[in-house]
Amino acid sequence: MTVRLSILDQSPIPEGGTAAEALQSSVDTARAAEGLGIARYWVAEHHNSPGFAGTAPEILAGAILANTRTMRVGSGGVLLPRYTSDKVIEVFRVLSALYPGRVDLGVGRAGGPAGEFPQQVSDIVRAMGPSDVWLLGSSGSSAGLAARLGTGFAFAHFLNPAPGVAALDAYTSQAADPRGALALRVVAADTASKAIRWRRVFCCGVRERTSATTGRCLRLPPSARIAGRAWSWSAPIYTAARCWPGHRNSFSPSCSAWPSTMVWMRSLSIR
Repeated sequence: MTVRLSILDQSPIPEGGTAAEALQSSVDTARAAEGLGIARYWVAEHHNSPGFAGTAPEILAGAILANTRTMRVGSGGVLLPRYTSDKVIEVFRVLSALYPGRVDLGVGRAGGPAGEFPQQVSDIVRAMGPSDVWLLGSSGSSAGLAARLGTGFAFAHFLNPAPGVAALDAYTSQAADPRGALALRVVAADTASKAIRWRRVFCCGVRERTSATTGRCLRLPPSARIAGRAWSWSAPIYTAARCWPGHRNSFSPSCSAWPSTMVWMRSLSIR
C-alpha cells in the first residue's frame, strides 16, 4: 500500500513573534509542501490559546488555496459544535466552488456540547456528499459514525496514541470504502542524529509552553533556551514524541488498521 504524506498545521506562535507572522509562515510552509509532493495540507482550529494563531481554518485554508495550485487543502478541523451545520456547509461550498476538487472539510466534536454532532455531520454529508468530508477523533467514538456515513476518518495519534489501532481497525472493517488518516508528531532533519537531538528540544518545548495554571498552550520558547536545560523525560511527553513504528504499542506496517494517509503535525517551530 502506498502511504501518502500530509501536514496538519497548528500555526504556532513563537515567543517574540506575532500571529500575523505565524499565519504567513503557514502559507509559506504550504507552498513548500506542495513543491515536495505533500498530498494534503490541513489547518487546525484553536481558541483562547496564545500559542496558536489558527482560529478560523476556513479563512486560512482559503489563503493557502490561493497560494498553491494542485495540493488538497482543508480544515483539521472545524469544531462543529460551535457552529450551525448550515454555516459550515455554505462556507465550504464557496471554497469548493472557487477551488473545485481541492477542498477537504474535516470536522471534530470538540468545542462545546456534542449531543447534536452526529446529526450535524449527517446534514453536512447530505448536503455535500461524503467524499470530501473527514471526521477527526482521538478515540473510537467517531470511527463508527464515519464508517456509517461514508466519510474519511483521521485519528489524532498525537493526542491519544493508545486507542489508535482499535479505532482505525473499527473504521476500516465497517466502512464500504475506507479513507483513513493517522495524525502524529514527526521530528525531521537531514540526519538521524539531528532528528534525535531536536526531538528532545521538541518534547521540552511542548512541556514548557503549557501553562501550569490554565493548561493552555503559551507561545513557543526559543529552541536555544530549551536545548540548554537539563530536562528529564516524563511519560506523557515521551509518549507524545515516541518513534513510529518502532516503539512497542505503536503502529506497524503489518497492522490491519494501516491508514492510507500519514499526517505530520506542524506544531513547533525550531528557530
